[in-house]
Amino acid sequence: MTNLSIERLTLQISNAAGHEHRVQGITAMAMAMIGEELVELGRGATGSDSKRVDSLASEPVSVDLLHSDDATCARAMAISVMQAIRLRMEG
Repeated sequence: MTNLSIERLTLQISNAAGHEHRVQGITAMAMAMIGEELVELGRGATGSDSKRVDSLASEPVSVDLLHSDDATCARAMAISVMQAIRLRMEG
């Protein structure tokens, strides 16, 4: 798993007024978390375990910027994407 392209990630953001500036940082943090988890998955894979995932759809993520910190929002995004990746890898 050396290449991953995420074309679209659906977010539902509530209570964002005054917090819009946080979205880019939260998204970058989520992508870093996903990258770390993919590295861990890759460490456990052998050559015969190698799979290619052309596309997948993760569950929409709902975050509340007023009541959640950046790390919590990023983790919710990362979990959704990694669940979709794991489902595809196992299937």
